[in-house]
Amino acid sequence: MGAQSFIWDWKNLKFCYFSRLWKKMTADIIRKEIWERETIK
Repeated sequence: MGAQSFIWDWKNLKFCYFSRLWKKMTADIIRKEIWERETIK
């Protein structure tokens, strides 16, 4: 049980990290898109 819960925690931690990274990347892309659109105007 201990090892299994440890693995689950690690997977959960990894998921949280990647989802945070993904959100940051997405936000950066959106910001870039908006910035380019504003600059073109």
